[in-house]
Amino acid sequence: MRNDHRRGVLLPAARAVLSLALLALPLASGAASAQGAYPSELVKIIVPYPPGAGIDFLGRLVADKLAAHWNQKVIVENRPGAAGILGTELVARSAPDGYTLVIMPLDVAINPATLARDKSDPIRNLTPIAALSASSQVIAASPKSGVRSIAELIAQAKAEPGKLTFGSCGLGSPGHVIGEWLKQKFQVDMTHVPYKGCAPAVNDALGGHVSIVIGGAGTVASAVDGGLLRGLGVASETRDPQLPELPTLAEAGLPGVTLVNWFSLFGPPNLPPAITGKLYSALQDIYKDDDFKRDIEKRTMKVYFVDPLSFEKTMKRDITEIGQLLQTLDNKSE
Repeated sequence: MRNDHRRGVLLPAARAVLSLALLALPLASGAASAQGAYPSELVKIIVPYPPGAGIDFLGRLVADKLAAHWNQKVIVENRPGAAGILGTELVARSAPDGYTLVIMPLDVAINPATLARDKSDPIRNLTPIAALSASSQVIAASPKSGVRSIAELIAQAKAEPGKLTFGSCGLGSPGHVIGEWLKQKFQVDMTHVPYKGCAPAVNDALGGHVSIVIGGAGTVASAVDGGLLRGLGVASETRDPQLPELPTLAEAGLPGVTLVNWFSLFGPPNLPPAITGKLYSALQDIYKDDDFKRDIEKRTMKVYFVDPLSFEKTMKRDITEIGQLLQTLDNKSE
């Protein structure tokens, strides 16, 4: 009787557990098949900057190649503002299914030192997929400024404190960091004018609304090559092969700071390794195409394709080093 009673109590409970397990099987297999079939629907790449900038060109180039590789629609959506935070927050809140991605420049490693860290921490809020490209930072002057060299820039800034203005691609952008470093290094006063992307910064420099612009070669170089802006220098260790006539800042007498702007693809946090792997594998195939790489180089950008783990190490290093640099500048200004 005791055993029959125990069976009478346990069997319904066992049936309930078994039923729940059977109900869960379709859900689990569905999730697995969704990853297995990735991508089975439209993929969206967020570019958190306006159309026309180098990063926008790169995003559309990568989207077109992925679409052809997968035979699946891939679109670019521009979400400019707040040093890229508007776009990265959107992706950080999206489902970790690989259908909403974001391309971010070096700004993503600068933002933790200049903005609220809980919103801008890429280590916690994003999943690195691959580095895609890199670009030198170019300092270029409006013809209306009268500035013809880095030495003249410093001399004029000292002679007329606060008169010169420098446009950047946004608060906390690499160009902003370089401009602030110049101010501290030479104890000069220049007014920073941040824009929502590099393209509008270049346009205002062309119109003489800002004295100089500091931004990525992918956006600034065409205006320099066309004689519309006067190139003063590049913030890299060596001269840019696409702009060989421009000296490095060290050659121009400003050693100490080099900021090479990388552009990388990210997904939401907790993106499954299987999906990260499929994305990286697709990009590996695309980067074997010499025409694709030449298209990147035509925009005065460098091919810089790095796997997720290696790139994450680079990003963490840059977050630390740039944070220390900005802290030093803050301390000197106090």
